[in-house]
Amino acid sequence: LRFDLSFIIVPDLLLTSLQSIAQALGALRRLDKLVLIGHPLAMMHPIYTWILDGCTAKLRTFHNSVFPSWAIIPFLSRHSQIREWKQTGMFPRGIMTDTMLPHLTKIDAHASTLVSFTTSRSLIQVRLRIDDWDRETARDLLALSRFGATLTTLIVEDSSTTDHLKLEELLIHLAQATPNLRTLAYTKASPHSAQDIFSSSSIENLSKFEVLEILMLQLRRQKLCPDNHHVRAIAEHAFDRCPSLRCVALKDEKNFYLCRRQGSCVIGDDDALLSDVLENDPPRPLESTYLEIQSSYIA
Repeated sequence: LRFDLSFIIVPDLLLTSLQSIAQALGALRRLDKLVLIGHPLAMMHPIYTWILDGCTAKLRTFHNSVFPSWAIIPFLSRHSQIREWKQTGMFPRGIMTDTMLPHLTKIDAHASTLVSFTTSRSLIQVRLRIDDWDRETARDLLALSRFGATLTTLIVEDSSTTDHLKLEELLIHLAQATPNLRTLAYTKASPHSAQDIFSSSSIENLSKFEVLEILMLQLRRQKLCPDNHHVRAIAEHAFDRCPSLRCVALKDEKNFYLCRRQGSCVIGDDDALLSDVLENDPPRPLESTYLEIQSSYIA
């Protein structure tokens, strides 16, 4: 039997809500997944992290967008068995210890989180968020090399508003740091020129990846290409430069183009085709417990 439980924290009943959550966390000894969903405008004050103190379950998955990243370090230190971790917000560099999260396999966090790991972890999937491109960001990306032996899937969400980070430069950094990468997804969240993202120089740098099989490039606020022939031309160039590549996915604000090495490009108008490109989260086992906490409280 799978057990799902949700709490909603509201300002008028703050203390009562927190006490109920703390009691639930202490009682759910077989808790498998804990998801903290925060207010879109503000996180809760770190003083309220006491609600997590009673959690003794052996969590495999922990998502946090309620508390600042630095405030949940003691919690992470107590839960070394976590395999999947999602964290919202910047992460102070250098506050992780060598013994924290030794079994981590998946991480979804700001790029600044990477350099906090001073030793390798057996990461297989990393989702990174980039706010701006500077020297520290370049260092963050190079820190991926600590996980290069096992990392096979990398998802980069770039919301920088400057043109300092071009895809061609990003590919050079990633090829150096992740030699075993098989799936690469890159999303440009802010307005940007499609010609820059899909330039010949960017596609040329795909040759630096030796085992890359799936490439996904996405523009969120622009149309990608005028027609299917243009899309196919980009894909053919990519296939030519990267012999291991078998699938290229190009997505803009309206359409999703999926091109395979052997075959034509398929066009869709939603995310239904994404499952052919990026693996969906596997269903939780029947014998698992899932607790979701939503906060509408502004500190």
